[in-house]
Amino acid sequence: MKAGENTIQNLLKDKEAVDPTPSVKDGKINFIEETIPIKAGERYTTDGGKTWNKAPESDMKLTDLGWDEDTPMTIIVRNNTGGETKYDVPARGEAPTKLTAEGVSEAGLTDGRIHGVNNTMEYSTDGGKTWQKVIGNSIEGLKEGDVMVRIAATDKAFASKPVTLTIKAKSDAEAKDKAFIEKGVYYRAHVQNIGWMAGVRADTNTFVGTTGQALRMEALQIAIPEGYSLEGFGHVQNIGDVEIRKATADETRGFTVPEGYTVYMIGTTGQGLRMEAVSLHIVRSDGTEPTFNVQYRAHVQNYGWQGLVRNDSFAGTRGGSIRMEALQLIVTSAEKEESELSLMGDAATSRTPGEIANDQPVETEAAMPKLYYRTHISNVGWLDTTEATAKDDFSGTPGSGKRIEAIQIAVPKEFTVEGYGHVQDMGDVDVTVVNGDELKGMNLPEGYTVYQFGTTGQSKRLEALSINLLEGGQYSDYTVKYRSCIEGKFGWQGYVNNGSFSGLRNGGKRLEAFQLIVAHK
Repeated sequence: MKAGENTIQNLLKDKEAVDPTPSVKDGKINFIEETIPIKAGERYTTDGGKTWNKAPESDMKLTDLGWDEDTPMTIIVRNNTGGETKYDVPARGEAPTKLTAEGVSEAGLTDGRIHGVNNTMEYSTDGGKTWQKVIGNSIEGLKEGDVMVRIAATDKAFASKPVTLTIKAKSDAEAKDKAFIEKGVYYRAHVQNIGWMAGVRADTNTFVGTTGQALRMEALQIAIPEGYSLEGFGHVQNIGDVEIRKATADETRGFTVPEGYTVYMIGTTGQGLRMEAVSLHIVRSDGTEPTFNVQYRAHVQNYGWQGLVRNDSFAGTRGGSIRMEALQLIVTSAEKEESELSLMGDAATSRTPGEIANDQPVETEAAMPKLYYRTHISNVGWLDTTEATAKDDFSGTPGSGKRIEAIQIAVPKEFTVEGYGHVQDMGDVDVTVVNGDELKGMNLPEGYTVYQFGTTGQSKRLEALSINLLEGGQYSDYTVKYRSCIEGKFGWQGYVNNGSFSGLRNGGKRLEAFQLIVAHK
C-alpha cells in the first residue's frame, strides 16, 4: 500500500462522489413537525448538488437544514445505496389578517376576546411554546397580554407566520359601547293610512314599515341609550334633506322604550309626504366615534330591498321621487364586517353577531378561493381583469356616463354559477359560459370557468344582475357578496348576498361599475 492511500480512500468515501445518474424520487415533508425523514449519516444538498453535507442526526428540523421560512428551497437527500429523494420545501404562509382584539373590561379579569378567527387557526398565550385550536369565530376568556394567532399546520402545509395581538384593559368609553350594544336600539315607523306602528328592537330579524302594500313611510323614530347622539338626515318629498332632531314628549306617545333612552325623529307626520332616503350616524356625546357600527337598508318602491349601508351613507334614493316603504336597522360591533351579515332575498333575515358567534365549527376549511372578473364598457371594451378581494378594487367607470354592457366572472372549476343579467330591452337573461375568443385578454390561471352576464356588440346596457355561486368541494365555506354603482344620484348600492339582484330591474338605469368579493359564509 502506498503511503497516504488509505487517507485518500477515506476522503473519497467521506466526500462521496456524485453518481451521474442516480434514482430520484419525491419525498414527503412532515409539515406539522417541520422535518424531513433524513437518517443520521445520510448526505444532503441544498444547492443542487454543488456541495454535500452529512446529517448529524435523524429527522432534522428544516431550519437546521438551512430553510429560512421566507424562501422556497429544494433539499436532496442521498441514502447509503446511492438513491436520492427530493424535498421541495415551500415558504411559510403569511399571517392571518383582519383579526381584532377586544380588551378585558377591567384589569385582572379574563373576558378579553379576539374576533375574526376561524377553525383553521390556533393561538398561543405563552409566546409560541404551546398552541391551542380555535373553535368558532372568536377566542374568549383571555387575560391582558400578547396572544399569537396563526393558521395551523396540516399534512399539506406549514403553520403560517403568526400575528400578535395585545389584550388590554378597556377604556371606560369602550365598556360603555359594549353596554350600548347589549341594551340595544329601538325604532318605529309612521306609515301612510296606518300611523305609528309598533316599535321593534334593532338587533332582531325584523324591520319597520310595510312591503308589498304600496304604502309610503312618512317618518321614523329611533330610541338610543343616553350618552350617545344620533346624527343624520331624512330626505323628504318636496323638502329635501331634513336634519334629525330629538322628538318631543307628545310625539313619542305610545312608543315604549326602556328608561334612560333618547328618542330622535326623522321625517314628518300629518303632511302626507313620503320619506325617500335616510342617513344615520351614532356618536358618543363627546363627539368621538364608538366601537360599533350602525348598518341599515331601505325597502324602496318598485325596487325592493337595497343592500346594507353604514354610518352616514344614504339608504333609499335622493332626487328619484320614489317612496321608502320599510327600513331595517342593525347595530354590530366594529369588528363585524358587512359581508358577515346574511341578507336573503327580500326577507329581513339579517343575522345578529350573537347568531354568527354561535355557528357550529367545521372540522376543516380550505384556503380562500380566488375569483376574477371584468366589465365590458360602452365605447371602451373589456377592462383589465380584477381579483375579487375585500379591498377597494372594482371594475367599471363610475360617474363617467358610460354603461356596463357585460360582466365576466371567472371561478375555480369546483364552482358552478347560475343567475341572470337584466339587460336593456331584453329583461332577465340567463348567465352563459364563455370561452375561446370571448376570453381574449383575461389572462387567467388554469382550471377556471368563465361566466358572462349581459351582451357585447349590441350596445345594450346591463341594468342588474343576480349571481348564484353554487359551492363545490373544498370551498364549501365561502360565498360571494357584490354591489353595483348605478347611474345618476343612485351611486353605489350596498352589498347583496349570493342569489340576490344588484342594480335596478325595470328602472331603465345603467350600471357603471361593479364590485365582487369572496367572503366566509
